[in-house]
Amino acid sequence: DFSIFRLEPQRASLNGGFGKAYLLERADLLTNGPIIEELAGSEQSAVEHMNADHLDAIAIYARHFAKAPGDGWTIAGLDADGMDLVSGDNVCRVFFP
Repeated sequence: DFSIFRLEPQRASLNGGFGKAYLLERADLLTNGPIIEELAGSEQSAVEHMNADHLDAIAIYARHFAKAPGDGWTIAGLDADGMDLVSGDNVCRVFFP
C-alpha cells in the first residue's frame, strides 16, 4: 500500500556547522521565473540529444564537476539549477553556477 502526497515548503532550517544556522524562506528553496517553464518543456529533447550524441561530454561533466568515478554516465534530467547524472546504480548531481 502507498500514498502520494505533495510537499509545498514554506521555510526550512539549515545547520551549516558550529555557529552556522540559517533560516531559509520559500524563495531561497525554489527556483522561479519565466525560463523555468520553457526549460521544462524542452528538457526531454535536450536529455535525449545529449545522451545520443554527447556521451563524451557527459563523462567529463561527471568526472570534473561531480568528482564521480567510473564510466557510462548519462543525463537523467536537468533543470535550471543543474543536471542529474546516472551510471548503473550511481547517481550524482552537477550544479550550474
